[in-house]
Amino acid sequence: MASKKRYSFDEIEWARAKLKLPSYASFEQIKTRYREAAKEAHPDKKSGGAEEFSEEMGEINTAWAILKNYTDNFKYTFDSEAVKRYNPAAFEGGGHDRNDTEG
Repeated sequence: MASKKRYSFDEIEWARAKLKLPSYASFEQIKTRYREAAKEAHPDKKSGGAEEFSEEMGEINTAWAILKNYTDNFKYTFDSEAVKRYNPAAFEGGGHDRNDTEG
């Protein structure tokens, strides 16, 4: 179950910047960037300075937790204007057969 903690914009923005994400990102992009950042900063992968990398890894994990919480609690809109804005092709006729469970 998603946490109900609400993070401030500044916290969300810090987390976005920490993972070097653009202003618009899909959940898959967030997850991929988290994994890349974690791999780069993991203390077991670095020689020397383990404490520094451990601190960096902690920040990366915190950023992930903030963004994961934000996406888990995000409210999606399915109104026609929002769909049209992000998927104009949805209004170009034809469409998907609602009885087709394969696609």
